[in-house]
Amino acid sequence: MLGQRPTRNVVHAVALGYLGIAAILFHDVQSLGSEIWKGSGLAIASAFIFAIYLMLSKSIIGKMGSELFTSIGMGSAGVAILIQLAFSSASMSNWSFELVVLGVLLGIFCTVLPSYFVAAGMARLTATELSITSNIGPGVTAIMAVLVLSEAFTVFHFVGLCLVTLSVYWMKKPTK
Repeated sequence: MLGQRPTRNVVHAVALGYLGIAAILFHDVQSLGSEIWKGSGLAIASAFIFAIYLMLSKSIIGKMGSELFTSIGMGSAGVAILIQLAFSSASMSNWSFELVVLGVLLGIFCTVLPSYFVAAGMARLTATELSITSNIGPGVTAIMAVLVLSEAFTVFHFVGLCLVTLSVYWMKKPTK
């Protein structure tokens, strides 16, 4: 990335990862209908923007450190949330205690901590390694959707998850 040629293993890893995602998407289009394309398009756009973020932020993290970089990002996000709340019609006095606790816990465990972990990983991995390794996220999400939300887990999901997991392994596989 950024002037580096991808190795053969990286090309194979990317191909396997996207083949796994395609297997899941194939099933979802058949069972959920054509509207899945809109959500898939948004997910792909999000992944593309995240990949750009990974490539461009690597050098900045190396200069300022992962903790400071992430703290600036989290602080900026917090300010944006407060501005959005100020301009919205939401009234915090109507929020239940359980909602606030759930929001705080989700914020800490699903946003803040993972952001610090990703930035720490970025300090130790190349952007290519990190972007391919992060492909495992949708697989973990799929497992949680089955376990927590009782969503269907089909052979397409199994094959897709296996291919994505294999892509992460393949990236670090020694070349011959």
